[in-house]
Amino acid sequence: MRPGASAATLESFERRHRAMLPADMRAFYLAVDGMDDDCPFESFIRILPIGEVKPVGDEYPEDRPLDAFIIGDWSLAAHFYAIDLLGTAGRPGAVYLAHDPALRVASTFASFVHRVLCDSPELFHGESAV
Repeated sequence: MRPGASAATLESFERRHRAMLPADMRAFYLAVDGMDDDCPFESFIRILPIGEVKPVGDEYPEDRPLDAFIIGDWSLAAHFYAIDLLGTAGRPGAVYLAHDPALRVASTFASFVHRVLCDSPELFHGESAV
């Protein structure tokens, strides 16, 4: 397991991106700074270290939600998961399978992590389209 990120690192992320991390996301990154590249789950999903979290629009302008932040990948970057920190696509803190159209896969960061740990099929089929 990766050691947690520092509070200063998370605050720097928030200042740089002008976005507040939800409490559940902050707690996760303080405890564990994402996952290594070797995807330990059958789903092949990796939650990114905070240093790799970037706006969808900066990396993949054809995907949605454009203002969300990439927080995970599936099968070595075949697909990406993004969290909407600003609430531009719906409820703030919801997690999406970044695509066009985006597909909401979890209502909160904590439920996203839970679904990753359980290899939930909802990570691929989603709760609803956006």
